[in-house]
Amino acid sequence: MTKISISRIPGEYWWGGVINEGSVMPFGQAAHTRDLRLTDDNQATPLLLSSKGRYIWSEDPFAFRIDENGLSVFDSAGEVTIEEGHHSLQGAYRHAASTHFPPSGLLPDAFAFTAPQYCTWVEMFYAPTQDKIIRYAEAILANGLPPGILIIDDNWMKDYGIWDFDKHRFPDPRVMVDTLHRWALR
Repeated sequence: MTKISISRIPGEYWWGGVINEGSVMPFGQAAHTRDLRLTDDNQATPLLLSSKGRYIWSEDPFAFRIDENGLSVFDSAGEVTIEEGHHSLQGAYRHAASTHFPPSGLLPDAFAFTAPQYCTWVEMFYAPTQDKIIRYAEAILANGLPPGILIIDDNWMKDYGIWDFDKHRFPDPRVMVDTLHRWALR
């Protein structure tokens, strides 16, 4: 169990952790505690960035508390990195990004920037089915919209982390994908 405490620099504020807490950021105006190990938010990261050029990073989620005195990190299963001396929020972010999650240098397919992207979430939320997706694609094309990328969003799979189509809602995903491709949808 990791326990790290750092004192707050006068005028220092912190950002990061969970995107859904953006409305209470920057942290440091009021006491705040968050356990990133227990979040159900899919947009969370064990990275905290300081307005004074510091950051805290770990490959593993951790719990943290910030108040008027400082910041504490606790209950981390992995190593926690504390970096200082990057002068600003931007400097801290740039250093953290280049050190811990640098860009690959690979570019996405140009089609992702030159064609429309249609997402099933808009029409189906958590209830996509093979039939609904085919009808959605037909409606896109029937209404004169150009083919593009069709994103089959949430709940197509058996469960999160299991990369197989739910056979009850998608009885023959190969036929569905072949049909979409025949219609020039990726």
